Amino acid sequence: CDDGLVYTLNDMCQDGVCAGELAPCFDTIQFGDALRIQSMLVGDDGNPGQGLDVDGDPDTCQPSGTYSDGSPICSEGIDNKFALVDIIMNKEIPGQIDDGSIHFLLEFQDWTNDGTPFELSLLDGKPDPADPGCDFNQPGCQFLAALSGFDGECNRVMGFDNATMNGYHVSAGGPGHIIAISMPLLGDLIVQLTIYHARLEADVTVTDNTVTALTGILAGALNRDEIMAAIDLVPEESLPMSKDQIIGLLNLLLTPDIDVDGDGTAESISLGLLIEADAATITGVY
Repeated sequence: CDDGLVYTLNDMCQDGVCAGELAPCFDTIQFGDALRIQSMLVGDDGNPGQGLDVDGDPDTCQPSGTYSDGSPICSEGIDNKFALVDIIMNKEIPGQIDDGSIHFLLEFQDWTNDGTPFELSLLDGKPDPADPGCDFNQPGCQFLAALSGFDGECNRVMGFDNATMNGYHVSAGGPGHIIAISMPLLGDLIVQLTIYHARLEADVTVTDNTVTALTGILAGALNRDEIMAAIDLVPEESLPMSKDQIIGLLNLLLTPDIDVDGDGTAESISLGLLIEADAATITGVY
């Protein structure tokens, strides 16, 4: 902590001051193979390779329509309504990742490549001060994982408990799976959002029995009301335009297309994220 006092190993810091003690299990916690997401982009449309089938219905896809040459904007059940604002979001997300405003860590626990289910977690992180000067945009850096990704017994709370690896392809998630993510939307605006029906399809590189790289698609749906509520909490002066303009733009372009709660009415917006990740090490928590 940075309040000038000396604390024990188990003391937990929050906003620079001691906020209680870490659970004893954090003294002996073992971290699996880890990756830092180095690239994240919203898919260009709703065709294969740009998103996944979020609603499990191969007969529906988003965004609908055709290009000027008559080719489909979506096909084969791929749901990625956020493609309608990909130009806006893809101006913001790479910069936030490159400058270290956000660090997404993937952790593979006790994985095998024979189809046996294992736990794959998505954690917020920050560079480990014990690894000063490491270029986090390159593979091999050390990171601390945010405590928000764990419960009091050191169990991971965000990610997939049904991940499987067949050969070097990883599949995880689907309906019922939820992950939280810090998502850049406009300018410096970063909002905390929940991805419902979260699903991952990716190919990995394994070197010396360690997962060292990943390329794939992370998909799901964002609740529109939750997006609006998150924006409403942001101070007006920190936004690139007025809240009314932002909300109006999103309401115009992003009509819900996914029914997460099963009540027969779509309330969420499908999202496909193209991600690439490189080797990292998780050394502790903060």
